[in-house]
Amino acid sequence: MSYGRLIMAGLLLGLPLLVLTPGLASAGDASQNFSNIDIEEPYREYLLAARMLMEYAGTKFIKLEDGRIVTISVAMTDVKGNSPKERMRQRKVCRAKALKSFLEETKGIKVVAFSRTKDETRVVVEDGVETGTSSFEFLDLTLTEAEGWVQSMPVVGTWMSKDGAFFYLALGKILDAPAKKKTP
Repeated sequence: MSYGRLIMAGLLLGLPLLVLTPGLASAGDASQNFSNIDIEEPYREYLLAARMLMEYAGTKFIKLEDGRIVTISVAMTDVKGNSPKERMRQRKVCRAKALKSFLEETKGIKVVAFSRTKDETRVVVEDGVETGTSSFEFLDLTLTEAEGWVQSMPVVGTWMSKDGAFFYLALGKILDAPAKKKTP
């Protein structure tokens, strides 16, 4: 089955939902924008169907025609070299970011914001000469926190930006179609 064109369909349980329709475009459109692409099936055809799925970090929910939902959580980090230690860092950072994104979308997010300003002016008179200094400090700190348990989501793909500056990692899971409610 060839899925291609993405159509924004609405929300499912308050989550962003994409619907893939078969036969409207061929898969592989995004592959020219990335390098070192290693993505498992069936996630490969979904991710390659549209560049935005691969380029923008976050969790995506794709509803298939049969009602199943493909969950893909993408994260990225900058590349700071090519050592084995650096490659391990990239995977660890991206896995944690992808899981956090999934939790934020499904469990909610707690945001704490703190701002502080300090404005100081000093005037000194010495031997009849007045001099002064003025300083201004501003601190703005925002913390986000997501908490919850997630059933294991395996790594389903990795790739690099075309210029090699960014490493991407995707976690994925396919959920069964929601059970239909019986009406009396």
